[in-house]
Amino acid sequence: MPQLVAAGQVWATIASGWATVLAVRQDGTLWGWGENATGALGTPSYALEPLLIQAGSGLQLDRFRVYPNPTHGPVTIVSPGCSAPLVLFDLTGRQVRSLPPCTTTLEVQGLASGIYLLRQGTAVTRLAIE
Repeated sequence: MPQLVAAGQVWATIASGWATVLAVRQDGTLWGWGENATGALGTPSYALEPLLIQAGSGLQLDRFRVYPNPTHGPVTIVSPGCSAPLVLFDLTGRQVRSLPPCTTTLEVQGLASGIYLLRQGTAVTRLAIE
């Protein structure tokens, strides 16, 4: 049953899976709640309220992007810098791919349909695979 979570908060982006939600607030902080079977939320139990996962200077949502998005096949990665490796996470927080800096194409073959988060340093973007 749907329910209100963190009333009054403004979320810049939200990605959800079967029982886990990851969301980035407009201030760039990353939050998560829901099932925590894999430990992605950093707590040993189910989280009914959002838990802070990453703080500090915040995540930068608009530093890089991927297209086409959503996709059935390879995506192009647009990144203004090549300072850090690219890491792809599923919504449980499990790392599913790691790519070297300056990679411009991501092959999605072998990945299940769903929402993924692609990170390069502190920059994060969402990728939908159909």
